[in-house]
Amino acid sequence: MKKILVVDDDVLIRAMVRKGLEGMGYDVEVSSDGDRALTRLKMSCYDLVITDLNMPNMSGLELIRTIRSSDKECNSMPILCITADDGSLKPEAIEAGATGWVEKPFNPGTWAGTLSKMLGE
Repeated sequence: MKKILVVDDDVLIRAMVRKGLEGMGYDVEVSSDGDRALTRLKMSCYDLVITDLNMPNMSGLELIRTIRSSDKECNSMPILCITADDGSLKPEAIEAGATGWVEKPFNPGTWAGTLSKMLGE
C-alpha cells in the first residue's frame, strides 16, 4: 500500500484529502504545517507528499526545498502542491522541486490518474 503525507494548515482540507485518498486505497498521514511534516519525514519515508503552499511556521515552498536538499533516501519522492494561489507561485514551486500542481477548490476523487502516474502504479 502506498503511503502519502498530506500537509495543510486547514483541518477541513486535510480531512477531505485524507478521506478521498483512503477511499482510493492509500495509507494516509497528515500534518498541519511544514515543521510537523519534517518531523514525520525524519521518522519515515513516504511515496508521495501533498502540500499546501501557504502555511504558518514553514511554507510549502520551504518544505519542498528542505525535502529536496535532504540527504535522506526519500528526498526524490514526488511532491504535489495544492493551493488557492493564483498560479503566481507555480514557477517557484517547480523550481524548488514540486512534481505537480493542483488548484483549490478540487476533488481528490478526480486525482486517480495523476496519483497513479506520480506513484508509478
